[in-house]
Amino acid sequence: MSEDPPLAWAQRRSNKRVSHSQHLARQRLFSSYPINRQAKSPSHGHWRTIAFVLFMLCIDIGIVIGFIAYHVATTIQVTYASQVITLRDLLPPDNLEIYDGQGQLIDQLTDQGIHTEVTYAQIAPDLVNATAAIEDRTFWSNEGINLMSVLRAALTDLQRGQPIEGGSTITQQLVKQLIVGSLHRIPRKLSEIILAPQLNSHYSKRDIMEMYLNTIYYGNQAYGIDAAATVYFGLEDTNGQPAASQLDLAQAAMLAGLPRNALVYDPFAHFQNVTDRFLDVLNAMVSQGYISQSQADEAFQEACDQRCRGANRLPYGRDPLHARQYRLR
Repeated sequence: MSEDPPLAWAQRRSNKRVSHSQHLARQRLFSSYPINRQAKSPSHGHWRTIAFVLFMLCIDIGIVIGFIAYHVATTIQVTYASQVITLRDLLPPDNLEIYDGQGQLIDQLTDQGIHTEVTYAQIAPDLVNATAAIEDRTFWSNEGINLMSVLRAALTDLQRGQPIEGGSTITQQLVKQLIVGSLHRIPRKLSEIILAPQLNSHYSKRDIMEMYLNTIYYGNQAYGIDAAATVYFGLEDTNGQPAASQLDLAQAAMLAGLPRNALVYDPFAHFQNVTDRFLDVLNAMVSQGYISQSQADEAFQEACDQRCRGANRLPYGRDPLHARQYRLR
């Protein structure tokens, strides 16, 4: 029996609609693939060209910056090569000392401050540890610079809009004191970063610490740790032992905090600042394992006892140049 014509026509029409729907679905599926979308995008090649040009431009800029940095570093190294090698010759000279016939010191010329050089072995270990703890906690392990500290200091300076953080290691500070101190801030910092590793390779850590402690300014005309021990605590040479070797923990912690800013931490003008800094030094020594908490507490108690007795004042008056009036050694 033949199929009814109207029903056959409806079936064919339904089949065409299904076939057309399937064709549209295949087209949508095909166009959804990323490769086909890119192929249809007329601007894809244009953006790829721009990206390539920018990439090559960045490489060119990097090459130029690298060349400039290499030139600057080489120039600085050549300029200061002799100073690095003969750094000890740049240390400040000792004051002229006058002795009597029995070899006793009777006077010392202090018109340009007080300074007496001592060796590393003649410096109290507590002073060495306190200085490393507060000034450069990675001193014994770094290569002369601490890039993280430098970057952190630079970021702080940018945020504040002015130089706030130093970020300098003890080796960098020694470079500043003896070699590049007269330069402006940015050239000086670059020179410190370049020359500090050279110092670290030419000298031992003990040598660097010794030169630093003999060079740094402690305020009140005291240059170097031996002069500071005499000026602030009245310590004198005893049986061949320099004043710097006689410092106890409390005294060492107080002196170690002064070089950061000798004016701000002047004990006779800003005693509260000195006290806060003194506690910072003790806490740094505890956190880095140089001393125990009980030792820090004892040192703090000693400082409090001296404060109660008025011993925070200069032993020989407020003017450290009174050194002419008493026997320093």
